[in-house]
This record gives sequence, C-alpha cells and structure tokens, in this order.
Amino acid sequence: MKRDVDLLRKLLLQIEEREKPSWKDLTKDMSDSEAENVLQHINMLAEAGLIRGLRVPLRGFVLWQDLELTFEGMSSSKRYAMKIHGRLTSERRNPLPYPTWSVLKK
Repeated sequence: MKRDVDLLRKLLLQIEEREKPSWKDLTKDMSDSEAENVLQHINMLAEAGLIRGLRVPLRGFVLWQDLELTFEGMSSSKRYAMKIHGRLTSERRNPLPYPTWSVLKK
C-alpha cells in the first residue's frame, strides 16, 4: 500500500478539529475500500507517534476510538504535516533502501 501524504495530513487536521473522534467519525459515507485505507493510515499515524487512542482489534482490523493528537502531533499539526510531506517527497526522489518511520519522526 502506498502512503497518501494528503490523507495523512487530512486525518491529522480532522483529529485536531474534533473532540476525540472514532474511526466511524473519520470514515462516514465511505466505501469499504476507502474506509480500510483510512484505517491503515490511522495506524501509520499511531506508529509514528503523532496520534493516540483506544485500539480495538476486530477480525483482522484495528479500529480506533477516542483519537487525539499526541504532544508531538499537537505542537503544530499543520507544520508537522507539511514536514512529513516534504520528507516523503524527498524520499521519493532519493529513495532509501527501505523506508523507516524514524525518518518521519525527525
């Protein structure tokens, strides 16, 4: 699955704007494949340490409730989202042998 940096940024902004949204709030009116993509990107944000919430494993998926930005994500989600976008763009131009999340956390 390819990372969609625009979706990552959109999710950060939506989580910042809403009061502890759940996966249902973020995937309203989406097809199953779109919702699955959003859930995978929420997992990416959690692994990067930008968000936290209650993980609910269910039938091979991880669903999320009570999502919120971490201090790192909250410090400036807009600026940080742009930083992620810049690093990913740079990584696409000069790919590393294997992508790591530590690159995103810098």
